Amino acid sequence: MKVIVQVWTQNCVNAPQTETDNFWGIGDFIRGTIQLYILSKELGFEFYVDTSLHPMSKFLVSTNNPYRHIVHANKDNINLLPAHVDLKNLITGFQDGLYMFFTNAHCDRPITQDCKEFIKSILKPIPQLENELNAIPLKSYEIMHLRLGDQELIKDISRNITPEIIKLIQDNKSSNTLLISDSASIKKCPEAIHGLYITNSIPKHTGKCKDSDSIKDTLVDFLLVSRSTNIKTYSCYSWVSGFIYWAHIIYNIPITELKLMS
Repeated sequence: MKVIVQVWTQNCVNAPQTETDNFWGIGDFIRGTIQLYILSKELGFEFYVDTSLHPMSKFLVSTNNPYRHIVHANKDNINLLPAHVDLKNLITGFQDGLYMFFTNAHCDRPITQDCKEFIKSILKPIPQLENELNAIPLKSYEIMHLRLGDQELIKDISRNITPEIIKLIQDNKSSNTLLISDSASIKKCPEAIHGLYITNSIPKHTGKCKDSDSIKDTLVDFLLVSRSTNIKTYSCYSWVSGFIYWAHIIYNIPITELKLMS
């Protein structure tokens, strides 16, 4: 019997982190896990997810995993199977046995409802965090998410909030909009946040930040997105942030992409 454990970790032995590479965001963790879950049904291998090596695990309900002690014994020997890998062919060639690795492989198959429920079970907050989520003043809200780039999130370089971004926000807000961003600077810009609800969270990259209490803010933001009625999102890149995209997919939340006016 083949047994595969998807290990959520920031440290892969074959992919040392540098200043500009090998940081895996929450969207990467979800994406690779979805692909493995779908393949487990197709190829018939036993599948587990172990989040215990990641700082987020402090705030997530522990999932059943009989191989956790082996994962911890091998915490410095977890390999990355990168996004472009052909997981199906690779796993088909595995002999029976236990395999532990992390992959952010692209998902290339339809996502079933049982797969969505599986991901939700991994991301279930502990009671203390659930209480924090329930304490926000908005009981029904939409999300405006702004991904303004890794310069601030990874390099801690504060950014200027341009008039174009301010106009984008003000033109698309509503009376129950909760603003979430990868930029802490935007929360310090009165013109940008006027008329919006914001949290006190300080964004941290889930692939870089080692401190669980600091990374909690990003997890809170993701879970708030997952409970919203609607998502409006802007990205400075040509793709929708995985942070938002997978919340949209897993929790069936309508999404609208926002564009800057040229």
